[in-house]
Parts: sequence; structure tokens; C-alpha cells
Amino acid sequence: MENMEVNARIITSMSQGFANTYLLYTACKLEIFDFIEQNINTVLELSKKLNVDGQILSKILRPLVAYDFLEKKDVEYQLTEKGKLLTGSSKNSLKGYVLYCGGICAKSWSMMAEAAKTKQIPYSLAMGAELFAENEKDEGHYFAFNNMMNFISERTSLSDFLCDLQDTNIKRIVDIGGGTGAVITQFLKYFHHATGTILDLEFVKEKALQNLKKNMVIDRCDFVPGDFFKSFSISGDIFILSRVLHDWNDEDSIKILRNIKANMTDNSVLYIIELVIPEEVKRENIDVYMNDLQIWAVCGGTERKLLEYYKLLHSAGLSYIDSKQIHSGESVIEARLDIKIEEGEI
Repeated sequence: MENMEVNARIITSMSQGFANTYLLYTACKLEIFDFIEQNINTVLELSKKLNVDGQILSKILRPLVAYDFLEKKDVEYQLTEKGKLLTGSSKNSLKGYVLYCGGICAKSWSMMAEAAKTKQIPYSLAMGAELFAENEKDEGHYFAFNNMMNFISERTSLSDFLCDLQDTNIKRIVDIGGGTGAVITQFLKYFHHATGTILDLEFVKEKALQNLKKNMVIDRCDFVPGDFFKSFSISGDIFILSRVLHDWNDEDSIKILRNIKANMTDNSVLYIIELVIPEEVKRENIDVYMNDLQIWAVCGGTERKLLEYYKLLHSAGLSYIDSKQIHSGESVIEARLDIKIEEGEI
């Protein structure tokens, strides 16, 4: 009986998870935290500014106070430290991340059952379009996606991995699909004398240059508009492919890898940064399994096991060399131009 009650609580708690997602999404979409930061902080003032009924607004504000995003003094609301992270002006703002989870992810997850039966991508079924096409044409959509990617990339700490690299005579670093440069910035700060290039779509350029300037590497890194599904010509000692391949199926991933391979020399190295699915299913790896579902739901992509990356690389004419897990949970997979590897080394 006791186990049944525990299991029932777990099931009901998981089933209600959407409520917290949409509470934060609603508050961020209405910009409640931003307006309170501007001292528009009573129900009456907020109601007028947001054009939201005061009684409904109070229903939204109460759980935000209970969860310690806001505190109430008399009739005025103030931001807590937690609430400040959900303003657009915060240095470490999670507002875009919340908008991504509520506006993109949750809607995709809601269509999983239908998508699984019809072999479609849940996001496309929910939104009637493909994620990356929407990013390019809708600035608000890209704002949410970009903030989510920056949040993850900035927490992908490569310091231990970089410190273990023996070859410090690196002159050129290329980040393929590098977005706004959160990952290549870490490489450039370690390799002080190296220059870098981000290759990504044109509409990313402005935000990438802003980020490079903020991190004081703008003088050593340029942005080349390009599509990694098409051939390009950029030389490099190090090529980076961070959280790109998991967005795509095997056929598309091999195309990306072959285009990179065409630019590599015998001395070039490709570092692929991705979550790797462990061989054995364990509770401690739940985040990896849920992220695997998330990638399928939003992009139609997949997280992979290490052997699956080995096969992708082999199909693209590249050789798996090594893999190291970093502190944030991802693995850095090292690949080079195809060489003979004895069977059983992986």
C-alpha cells in the first residue's frame, strides 16, 4: 500500500510537470519580471500595462511568490534573485530559455504520440513548419532558440579538456555551425595566439559578432556565412562541431562530416562535442534519455551511442581516435582523416 502511494505521487507529479513550464512561460511571455524590474509592480499597474484582468493576474502572481520568484510587500511586488534571472536585462538571463521550453519544446512534446504513429517530427506536426526554417524567418523564434543554445554552450565547460591538450602550436580554429561563438571563445582563450572562424548562416552573424566582442576575441575571430550541408573552403588545425550532429539523422550527419573532411589535412583534428548515450540504461542517465526525446521532438534528430558515432565517422571517411567526457556531461570525440584502426579498439 505504501509503495502504491509513493508511485501514485510520482506519477501525478510527473503528469503535472507542464503546469510549472507554462507558469514560467506565461510570466516571461507577458514580461511580468521585466515590468516589475521597471517598478511597475502593483496588480493595478501591471494589469493596465499588460492589458490583463487583475483577478487573472493575481492567480499568476501568487505561485510566483510561493516559488520565490517574487516577494510581496504590502501591494507591491519585488524580484528575488531567482526572479531577476528571468528578466531580459540580466547578464545570465534565462528568459529566452524559458520561452524556448514553453513556446517550442512543450508544444512539440504534446504531439509526440501523433508524430510517432505518423513518422513525423513532433515540432513540425505542432507548428506546421521546420524548426531551423522558423529560426531564420522569425526573430522572436530565433531569440528563444539562441538563448537556449547559449545557456547550454556556456555551461559546456571545456577547461579540463583544453588543459589536457598537448599541442599548443595551434594557429587556426574553425567552429562549424558555431552559432554566436560560445564554444570557439573557450578555445581562443586557451590558444592565445590562434585565430578563429565561425561558419554559420548569415542571419546569425550580427549576434555572433556582438558575442565575440563581448568576450574580447573579436580581433582574432571572423564570421563566414555558410551552410554546412554545402561545400565550403576553410583551412584549420582544429575543427569544432558542437551539438550539431544530434540535430540531424545519419544521412545528413554524414554530409556534414564529409564537407568538413574535405577541408582537413593530415594534421587537422575534428572535435565533436555531444551527449553520448551510455550502453546500459540506468536511472542516473535519465537526463540523457530525456534529451534524446527532446532532440527528436524538436528537430527530428537523435542522441547517439559511442559506437554509432564511430560508424558515422567511418561512413564519412574519418577515423575515431578517442573520447573524453567533460564536467558538464557531454563527451568530446576526437576524429582525424581516415587511418587504419585495429578491430576491437573501440
